[in-house]
Amino acid sequence: MIVTGISEAASLAVHACAYIASQGKSEPVSAIRMAEDMRVSPSHLAKVLQRLVPHGIVISKRGANGGFTLTSGWQNIPLYEIIKAVDGRIEGSGCLLGSPFCGKDTCIFRELSNMMAEEMVKELTAATLKKFVKTQMESIMKKREDV
Repeated sequence: MIVTGISEAASLAVHACAYIASQGKSEPVSAIRMAEDMRVSPSHLAKVLQRLVPHGIVISKRGANGGFTLTSGWQNIPLYEIIKAVDGRIEGSGCLLGSPFCGKDTCIFRELSNMMAEEMVKELTAATLKKFVKTQMESIMKKREDV
């Protein structure tokens, strides 16, 4: 059972931003190349990244040398802002079981659900894209050393 409430698209957005950051260049990164490396659909990835443009997280450039770049100051972007741009705000769901007979305001899990959502927002707000990229890159390098 998944309790996070973060969609696949929001997770893809976070990972794509980390991918762009890890390239260490100011030129746009092609959505096609990124999708191949990430093993995801190029059209789905492009649609997800386009959702970040109006929120000032990425910049999209069309054309032969087009692609996506992160906005300046990307290092300080909280992961929550990326997730929120795709999924909207993370809120308690009321009943963790999703039971139709349980009302959002009357469920015995309401307090727990709200607490979990608040804690998740707190942690994702504290976690910046820079920290995420650093952690991801360390993990990748460790896996390569183990092979």
